[in-house]
Amino acid sequence: MGIHQNSPNLNALMAEGDIPDEAIYYPEYDKAIVGFTTKGQVIYDVDTCVQVLVDDNDMGYEEATEYFWFNTEGAHFGEMTPIFMNSRSAAL
Repeated sequence: MGIHQNSPNLNALMAEGDIPDEAIYYPEYDKAIVGFTTKGQVIYDVDTCVQVLVDDNDMGYEEATEYFWFNTEGAHFGEMTPIFMNSRSAAL
């Protein structure tokens, strides 16, 4: 996969040797990386992904949320497709 410009979190995971070459990743969501699965899939935080869209793409929150769910989370690239987790605690 090599070194990725503007992706320090991804580069750190790669340096540890835990991300296989087949891993699918979104460099624009580097700030949202929270880890990886045992298979090497990159795990992203949903709320941070949406915030990246708001901050970096001049989108409102609703537009960014819709874009994320349709264009990012809704995409499937095989078994190495990234995982998107919601880190918010559910109200009890």
